[in-house]
Amino acid sequence: FSEWKHPFPKTVADVERDLGRRPTPQDVLLYGVLDPANLLDIVRNFISFERSQNRTEKKLCRYQQYAAVNKALDRVRTARKGAARGGVVWHTQGSGKSLSMLWLCLKLRRSREFDNPTLVLVTDRRDLDAQISGTFERCGFPNPERADSVRDLRDRLTGAAGRTVLTTIQKFQELMPQAENGRLDKKLNGHPVFSTADNIFVLVDEAHRTQYRSLAANLRRALPNACFFGFTGTPIDKQDRSTLQTFGPYIDTYTIEQAVADGATVPIFYESRLPDLRVIGATLDQLFDRVFADRSPEEREAIKDRYASEAAIAGAPKRIEAICLDLIEHYTTYIQPNGFKAQVVACTRDAAATYKETLDRLHAPESVILMSGSNDDPERLVRHHTTDDQRREGIRRFLKKDDPLAILVVCDMLLTGFDAPVEQVMYLDSPLREHNLLQAIARTNRTAEDKTYGLIVDYWGISESLQEALAIFAPSDIGGALVPKTDELPRLQTRHAVAVRFLAKVRSRGDLDACVAALEAEDVRAEFDVAFRRFVQSMDMLLPDPRALAYADDLRWLGKIRQAVRARYRDGRIDISDCGAKARKLIEEAIVADGVEILVKKVNLFSRELDEKLKALHSDDARASEMEHAIRHEIHVKLAENPVFFLSLKERLEQIIADLKAKRVSAAEALQLMLPLREDLQRPERAAEKLRLSPTGHAIYGLLRRGEAGDRASEPPPVWNGEVLDQGNRDLAAAVEGELEPFTQMVDWDQKDDVQREMRRRIKHKLGDSLPRDARDRVAAEIIDLLKVRRTR
Repeated sequence: FSEWKHPFPKTVADVERDLGRRPTPQDVLLYGVLDPANLLDIVRNFISFERSQNRTEKKLCRYQQYAAVNKALDRVRTARKGAARGGVVWHTQGSGKSLSMLWLCLKLRRSREFDNPTLVLVTDRRDLDAQISGTFERCGFPNPERADSVRDLRDRLTGAAGRTVLTTIQKFQELMPQAENGRLDKKLNGHPVFSTADNIFVLVDEAHRTQYRSLAANLRRALPNACFFGFTGTPIDKQDRSTLQTFGPYIDTYTIEQAVADGATVPIFYESRLPDLRVIGATLDQLFDRVFADRSPEEREAIKDRYASEAAIAGAPKRIEAICLDLIEHYTTYIQPNGFKAQVVACTRDAAATYKETLDRLHAPESVILMSGSNDDPERLVRHHTTDDQRREGIRRFLKKDDPLAILVVCDMLLTGFDAPVEQVMYLDSPLREHNLLQAIARTNRTAEDKTYGLIVDYWGISESLQEALAIFAPSDIGGALVPKTDELPRLQTRHAVAVRFLAKVRSRGDLDACVAALEAEDVRAEFDVAFRRFVQSMDMLLPDPRALAYADDLRWLGKIRQAVRARYRDGRIDISDCGAKARKLIEEAIVADGVEILVKKVNLFSRELDEKLKALHSDDARASEMEHAIRHEIHVKLAENPVFFLSLKERLEQIIADLKAKRVSAAEALQLMLPLREDLQRPERAAEKLRLSPTGHAIYGLLRRGEAGDRASEPPPVWNGEVLDQGNRDLAAAVEGELEPFTQMVDWDQKDDVQREMRRRIKHKLGDSLPRDARDRVAAEIIDLLKVRRTR
């Protein structure tokens, strides 16, 4: 679940004035989502159904997407001048810009005031064009048209209005048209105008690139009265290149820190390794001498004269081999145990080929190189050329978490717009700068199950380039962009202290029963669970770093308690499967070593294992608590199947617990009183047999008796002793069940309002005057709900 953090179009101050108090997160949700106008807008315009990999996913906007789209429309409606209608949507990488563009297009298309607008979506790379086209098509957007050539784009934009055209910026180049005789006409004098209409909307993805020179000028000349929206995660504001000067002021911003705090992306950490081999941070002479230390002075001098450039030294096989040895150890130790994958970024295609060959020679986890080629490539590079189909297949395998393909090796592919939640680490050995660097590192920030962070491992020495890239922005805008991994140690220490504090009053760490009892209150359990998961996140990132091993014993101890708490209180929200593999292994080993498997295992109320578990517990209080929560869980699971029967048992349990808390009975006596309840929980079928009813008929019988008693009497007692308390209601229950049987055989009857309406009518007809009118309506609805539980499983 994601929090709705802004009550757009209201502000938090508006909500505070309305309520006369500081609004809670729930207040913000109610104002932001359930305001009638907002709710209708969201249902109509901000839900998409995306079909992928043989499944359909329903996607709902996040609060920043909803605000950005509506702010963009507000600007179009209120701006006086044509150019002022546009602007920049700055939403950080991984926060759903493609879907924001989709929803903006939907609202533009559906708004009558724009008179059947033409929509043009522009990217600067074929893979991004394919990605956005795929998003629009999978989400069922009506008739998106992908221009496949310069001439095709021209034909589409000079034709009928109302189209949605997807293209790359490169197709806005001047065309040398052919005459009918096949000869080339003279080049056009400047780019032609395609349309002067003002209901053309141009949405540019990655708007910080390729929007400052001739192609972008051609785009604006072709559509002089169009409204331009720029979408970017890294806007530029330099003297010669400014996203804001090109598109207009910001429409909406959503920063890195906001995305991480919302759980839309994971934080990215930075780690520099092998400083002796870094290209930046050492002089080329020093690096050259280290890489070629095994050569004679004469050989080193000859190599230096011919090849002493950054790229040549960085691609030296001896250097790459040393990096690959470190990379393999790091990946198999820190990343692979949790099931995530890696991307290696080399500085040249030749270096990428060396990485691939070296990884294979060193028996690294399976890798693939994705590289385009040219006709001038030497034979060595030709061997690594990949076709479009091969690249698509490699990406498809990489994106599947259970596929053994673990490492992508690239030079400049897949550094932007590549959405791979399974990628956790990027091994960077390339001199990326400014926005290219920020775009590349964001490949690791996508969310995935059990993924708590992304990691950049730096072999080039990009820290100076990173500071240069971040200097473009205000500190408040790029806070948390890249966090040194060393910063996690103090965070680990803090999170450890918070988690341990919940058990500070327990006298003995070895007293598992006392530790579990300390976490009995549901709110305390919830707070402990959050603290524990944060502690595990930090441990999982640092393990097996020796600095983290000092906290390993407490991780084992707290993990063992957490499992015991889950078993005792039947708390399905708590499970060590949500821990990373490294932390989970430590906890599981501790449980086995301590011989407490039965105490941390959730066992069935009616199994022999429960008796074994009760014997293993060390106190009557613990045994009574175990039995109480086992019975409570069973009643909770079965209550909807036979509400009256199981509610009567629940009341008996609550009375026993009340007597225990008031010290009217001891824990041992309470346990003995609960044993008959355990037996009775198995007997609704026996009670039904005694009354000559089916289990469903017995449940209906209870609802009829409760309806007859109304508010004047307590729930009727169970009837498994064979005593027929009410022959009239017994016969009526059987008759009602028989009357409804044909309806419950219909396909999807529980989804059809007209069928359920007829069922309620039949029930009330059968009931006749045996119940007051309001009771008849209530009981009829209760019987329908009962049948939904019992007959649709």
